[in-house]
Amino acid sequence: GSLLGRSAAKPGRSSRASSRLGRLGRKGVGEEAGDGDGECCAGEPLRRSSALLAEELVPPPFVAEGGFVVVTAAAPPYVVEWASPGWLQMCGFRPSGLDVLGRSLRCLQGDLTDTAAVGRLMRAVAERRDAPAARLVNYDVQRRVPFVHTVAVRFLPPGDDPQRGAAFIATSSAVQLLPSGAERWSLEAERAAGEVAQDECWSDEFEDYWSGWGERVAPPPKKTEVGHKKR
Repeated sequence: GSLLGRSAAKPGRSSRASSRLGRLGRKGVGEEAGDGDGECCAGEPLRRSSALLAEELVPPPFVAEGGFVVVTAAAPPYVVEWASPGWLQMCGFRPSGLDVLGRSLRCLQGDLTDTAAVGRLMRAVAERRDAPAARLVNYDVQRRVPFVHTVAVRFLPPGDDPQRGAAFIATSSAVQLLPSGAERWSLEAERAAGEVAQDECWSDEFEDYWSGWGERVAPPPKKTEVGHKKR
């Protein structure tokens, strides 16, 4: 099977694959070590990852607000400076984003992460250039459940605001989840819809900072073409 898609599950295989992936997720890996060079602490990814995941993957249960976007600093260890609500949910962080600021993306790596693909991305980042899209397996930081996505990285030059210098924007597409991950998304969405959003309180300065990044990375509005009436 291919990580780029999913195939029909064979009878009796789904539970074994889920059990195997669950054990891998619970093992966990080290994080925040090194200088962000893309080397995964767990060593080489398992060669059977494609076959295991291809039979299990499902798309997200709904369209994520603002897509799956994360902004990191332009210098090692490339810590997170901003992330969209969809990215925070996909990776298991709280909606406020307070628990991801200052962390590197190494915390998303695990046993099935392709260290060679990560290394190619990080070489482009080190040279401050856009990186070609790569298909990666990463992990929900809370439950260590793997998910698959296509990651494209582009360099963002410094803006006019001195508080927001050069950065990298990583955008995920073609996101696919294990059924347990998709179920978590649905449950969290239902819970959020039934209660008043209540996360950590933050200052006006933090709110201005967070919203400012959101405005900076937002795609420009599409131009509407005015049609001409036929004579």
